[in-house]
Amino acid sequence: MRDRTRLDALLGLLGVMALTVAAVGLYAVLAYSVRMRMGEFGVRMTLGASRRDVMKSVLLQGARLIGACLVLALPIAYLVGRSLSSQLYRIGAFDAATLAIVATLLSVIAVFACWWPARRAASVDPVVALRHD
Repeated sequence: MRDRTRLDALLGLLGVMALTVAAVGLYAVLAYSVRMRMGEFGVRMTLGASRRDVMKSVLLQGARLIGACLVLALPIAYLVGRSLSSQLYRIGAFDAATLAIVATLLSVIAVFACWWPARRAASVDPVVALRHD
């Protein structure tokens, strides 16, 4: 009983660490993408795109990444849950509520990780961005 509680605590800690690494990784990928596309955003804004359009473009790019990750991660989570079912305490091998909560939590954190680079892209001064290239 005590070993299972320790294993549950360890798995929870590893889950939080994995969530943190995933959020930082997503932020880094989008921040790099925004930096590389700074000239594009400058041209778009010079041609009349609003800050909202630029922010929406970056957030859509992040949403595509989030969707792809969830599509890949949910079957893997199911398989890992099945393989660890004998080690899990008071939870079944497939707990749809837990998977839904975790997927929602991941999505919310990922949206916040996407929001900062999107805000940076939307605040680009078109003249400065065009001079940068």
